[in-house]
Amino acid sequence: MFQRPGGVELTEKAVAGLPQGSVLLDVGCGTGDTVAYLNGRGFRAFGVDCDEKVIATAPDTAIRRLFSADAANLPFGPGVFDAVLFECSMSKIENQESALSEAFRVLRPGGRIAIADFYSQGEGHADAGVLGRIEGLDAFSGKLKAAGFSPMKTEDCTSSLRALWGQLIFETGKARLIGQLGILEEFIGTYGYFLLVAHRRPDATKHGDSGPAAGRRAMRDDKPAMP
Repeated sequence: MFQRPGGVELTEKAVAGLPQGSVLLDVGCGTGDTVAYLNGRGFRAFGVDCDEKVIATAPDTAIRRLFSADAANLPFGPGVFDAVLFECSMSKIENQESALSEAFRVLRPGGRIAIADFYSQGEGHADAGVLGRIEGLDAFSGKLKAAGFSPMKTEDCTSSLRALWGQLIFETGKARLIGQLGILEEFIGTYGYFLLVAHRRPDATKHGDSGPAAGRRAMRDDKPAMP
């Protein structure tokens, strides 16, 4: 559980200040560990993942609130969520601009987006193995602003990444870790990890619920109720 840099500590930082009962969405939720944790903390948390087989292995405490969906085409109505989380998932999304546009759409005005992910401390890499696409922080911050978000805080969490990889190297060896990640050995020391929290600008309204997929996004009874 929480085998990612920072683990539940970063999740807590991502939702810090949100009142209990807030409606949250975890994009790229996997087996729903974060969803189950947040529901246990008094939030109304839901998750989406593009891999149906992964969702099928989720525990009973989470699976009823997990849905198979693409981050660029979320099956929810506009303004439903108080916060949208991307934990180790944004770098794996092919069309990040569309994913950010969808996050904007399903967030209420002033709602929060929190992204914990890898970044490049040198040149970016379009294909960093299982890590996905690794970019510099400046490039990613630009995408957020273009999508209608205003950054609230950015925290460098590279020490958490180093601690996790150090533990895995100790347990399994460096060669195995590099093989599992699918990256070149010379790149492993150039990746960092960050937590970025931003809010949906209330005055930004360009991302409406329109287009051919809009009809499919109508809320169903088993999804979060409209406020």
